Amino acid sequence: MPPPTDTVPELTLRALRNGDGVTGISLGDTQFSPLKTLLKRDVTIFHEELLARTYVLVDSGNAVRGFVTLVCGEITTDNSLDETVGVTFRYEHYPAVKIARLAVDHRYRGYGYGRNPVDFATGCIRNISEIAGCRFV
Repeated sequence: MPPPTDTVPELTLRALRNGDGVTGISLGDTQFSPLKTLLKRDVTIFHEELLARTYVLVDSGNAVRGFVTLVCGEITTDNSLDETVGVTFRYEHYPAVKIARLAVDHRYRGYGYGRNPVDFATGCIRNISEIAGCRFV
């Protein structure tokens, strides 16, 4: 159970920067180890090669406490989706932005910090759709 709201630490969401220390993040159970490995080893390369963008939740000391990684993608449909979302033109594939990875340090769970990156991603998609067309997250 999270502590009372007056003790909730403030976290800020920003783009991952070279040199961000990510070793202090603890995702808890070992099943989440691949997420930490990705953050430590791969996301900087993904940035350099324009494959993905990662945004981090940082505390007042700039320690990474969570992250979200966004990538371009597509969804495939059997056309049953067309009626659900009101698509006029029927395609087999539709443009999307994927939340490829999302994690919050286990010590910061229960505060609602996962909503911030998801809201951010949704806002990004709205901006992208104004420029290039993207219908789905």
